[in-house]
Amino acid sequence: MGHLMPIALRFLAQGISVVPVANDGSKRPKFAWKRFESELPIPDELLMWFKDGVNGIGVVTGAVSGNLEMLELEGRAVAQKIHLEITEIANNSGLKEVWEMLNSGYVEMTPSGGLHWLYKISDGEVPGKHKVGSQTR
Repeated sequence: MGHLMPIALRFLAQGISVVPVANDGSKRPKFAWKRFESELPIPDELLMWFKDGVNGIGVVTGAVSGNLEMLELEGRAVAQKIHLEITEIANNSGLKEVWEMLNSGYVEMTPSGGLHWLYKISDGEVPGKHKVGSQTR
């Protein structure tokens, strides 16, 4: 059994749609995944996909995954310690509790050294993909 199988199954058990990532170093899914934007895979599909040789898990956000949303900070931003600046801004603007809640949930480091925060929106729909901002130093 592949080392990512238990993780993929835990995501699915939480109602989160997942697909395997291609083994070519990209972040793209291993196959056409449009179907999994509107329906969850079944455990047997995960068993087949993740049994061996898969290097990553793609998480499908949005309604299919219970209004799951992802906030991403790219590796170069983490290297520039932007996440520490965000903490300071949150603390100084009355959002300390929200930032702490976000950080006490699911946070992962990406292969490029970035950060992904995954959380569910309980009072509305996921608004879609938006670039919040970028900064070059």
